[in-house]
Amino acid sequence: MAAALFPPAAGFVFDEATGRLFEHTGRGVVVMLPWPSLRAYTRLGADADWKSCLPETPILGGPAAAEPVRRYSENVPQAIRQRVAPFANRHWHLLRWLSRCAQAAEDLLISNPALAYMVASGWEFGSDHERRACEPAPVMLVHRKQRHILGWLGFPPTEALRHIVRKIEPSAAAIPPLLALRRRVVLPEAVKRLAHVPRINAGVLEMAGGAGLLSVTPRLLEDVSRLPDDRAADLARTLTDATRMWRAVRRREPLPVFATAQRIVEIHDGLVADVNRLGLGSINGNLPDAPVPGTDTILPITSRQMLFEEGRHQHNCVGSYAGRVATGRMAIYRVLQPERATLSLAKRAGRWHIDQLKGACNRPVRPDTRQAVLAWLAAEDGGAGDTRADVLESDRAVVRGAREDALR
Repeated sequence: MAAALFPPAAGFVFDEATGRLFEHTGRGVVVMLPWPSLRAYTRLGADADWKSCLPETPILGGPAAAEPVRRYSENVPQAIRQRVAPFANRHWHLLRWLSRCAQAAEDLLISNPALAYMVASGWEFGSDHERRACEPAPVMLVHRKQRHILGWLGFPPTEALRHIVRKIEPSAAAIPPLLALRRRVVLPEAVKRLAHVPRINAGVLEMAGGAGLLSVTPRLLEDVSRLPDDRAADLARTLTDATRMWRAVRRREPLPVFATAQRIVEIHDGLVADVNRLGLGSINGNLPDAPVPGTDTILPITSRQMLFEEGRHQHNCVGSYAGRVATGRMAIYRVLQPERATLSLAKRAGRWHIDQLKGACNRPVRPDTRQAVLAWLAAEDGGAGDTRADVLESDRAVVRGAREDALR
């Protein structure tokens, strides 16, 4: 058991006898109990206390998953695996919720995948604690009508919103864009435009939550919905960056109308030159220390001057992220090898993740460059995922009584 708890290197160990999966993170260990128990605990070092956690590990990674992870996931019923696997993240959260709510949760997952995803992460959408104290826990939400569930999550409880959420592709579901969507759908015009989109992929979802949504023509929004996910997401990010830069350097002018993808790119590239030129001449000062230490080939950008120099050299809009970097929401790195690139990290669920990794002029990087950055980040970041003491109030007694059982 000691070998499983603390293996010599970072990675996964599957315990055949108990069905448990151990993830060694470099700083500690996470132990995941098998289906249908689906409880997880973490501790940082042999002398630390065990804490309940919600792992971010994509435990349904298909053929590309590590062998121990694949063997662990085989305990999950095949029908449920097939329903959860299309989601890009939060497999554990969904499976844990499904194991507790049984058929009613699976029915909701089939009829409205994105709504089920939000219910499984219901605490992420909370803001009014007094109101929520009087509402049913997420476990009970599956027995409510879908528009009532939307109301509990903070969305307008309407049939129009229910139909919009049904169109969100599982692969596009993620907490930040869904929260942004919730803020945007209070506008009737935003609801009207989304109602006519045939599907909502990652690109449409990001546009839907962004300030530039109403500057995109309905026809372009439909075109984006038909693009492959990676191209749609890149175009949406370009629009987001263009909108932010426009408001920084042309704040007195209304946003232009974007009728084509080419128009978005043209406006973006023109603004990049303006932002970098103005930034280099007017902004000085240091930025916060890098959250993840750099290396000889991955250098943290620690001053505003470096940030704008990076933008000018790489012909990208990284200079427009100065505010986010200054407040600790993002970190920027200069990648030198295997090829020249710019890396941004964003913090989610207590861990730093790759936000963007691009070559000059926002060109895609080679696979070996991405792999090198992933290896560096995995070696340096020993986080164990979301270590909230608990998510659902009704789980507290279960966790207290099960901690010792998890280690026997």
